[in-house]
Amino acid sequence: MMTFRGALLTAALLSTAVAVGGCNTATPASTSVPSVPSGAVSTMTSAGSSTTTQATTTSAATSSSTSTEPATPTTPTSPAAAAPQRREKASLAGALLALDDLPTGWSIEKDTGGGGGKLSSTTDAACADLNDLLNADGPKGSLADASVGIDGGQDGPLVSERLDAMGTSAAATAVVGSLRDAADGCRQLTVRLPDGTRARMRLSEVRAPQVGKGAFALRLTASGGDYDGLEITFLYAPLHDVLLSFTFFDAYPEELEGLSKDAEAKVVEKLRLGGQTT
Repeated sequence: MMTFRGALLTAALLSTAVAVGGCNTATPASTSVPSVPSGAVSTMTSAGSSTTTQATTTSAATSSSTSTEPATPTTPTSPAAAAPQRREKASLAGALLALDDLPTGWSIEKDTGGGGGKLSSTTDAACADLNDLLNADGPKGSLADASVGIDGGQDGPLVSERLDAMGTSAAATAVVGSLRDAADGCRQLTVRLPDGTRARMRLSEVRAPQVGKGAFALRLTASGGDYDGLEITFLYAPLHDVLLSFTFFDAYPEELEGLSKDAEAKVVEKLRLGGQTT
C-alpha cells in the first residue's frame, strides 16, 4: 500500500506537467521580378545636295536616341531560423539532481508507486486555463523529458524536479509566459490530495528564486480541514532551450531557493548551456 508520503510524492511528480499552445511562423513568399525589355535604339539620317557652277554643297543631319536598361532588383532574403536543439532523455536524466547533490538524510525516490487522475478542478472561468495547464501530461512541444522525486526525510519537504527539452529558448520562455498569464486572476482551485480527498486551496504568486531568465512561481495553500496550512509551490524556469520545473510540498523558502539554484547549476554544467541561461 502506498504510504502517505509516497502518495504526496506521486502527486508532486504528476503536478509538474504543464502544457502550452504552439505558434506558427509564416515564411514570406519569394518575389518574382518582371523582365524589362532592352531599350530600342533608332537612328535617322537625312541628306541633301545642290550643284552650281561655282561649288557643290552637301549637308547631312543625323539624330539618335538611346534607352538604358534598368538594373534588376534583388529579392530580400530572411535569415534562416536556428534548428531546434535536440536532447536525449538520457542526457536530461543525467542533469537532474542526484543523491550526492542533496543534504544529508534526504533521498531519491526511484518508484513513486504510480498514480494518476487530475490534480486540480475548478468551476471558475478565470481559472480554467491554469487548471488545464496543471492537469496536462507535459508542456506542448516538449521533445524529451526526465523527472525525479526527492524525499526530504521525516521533517523535510517532498519535491519533484522535471526537465523538458523544448528545442529553443523561445519555446521554453513561452511555457512560463503561458502559466503566468493563466494564473492572473485565478484565486482558488480545488486540488485532489494523495488520500483521494479534495481541498480548496488559495492561489497566490510568490517571489521566484533568481533561476534562469524570467522564472515564475505560484503557491497553493489549503485552508480548513485536515490539510489546513498545506502549501504546494510550483516553480518554472527557462534555461535556454530547457524548461526546469519544480513542485515543492511544504518546503521552507531556503529549501526552495537552495534546491532550485543547485538544479540550475547542474543543468548548465551537464547540458553545457554556458552563458546561455541569462
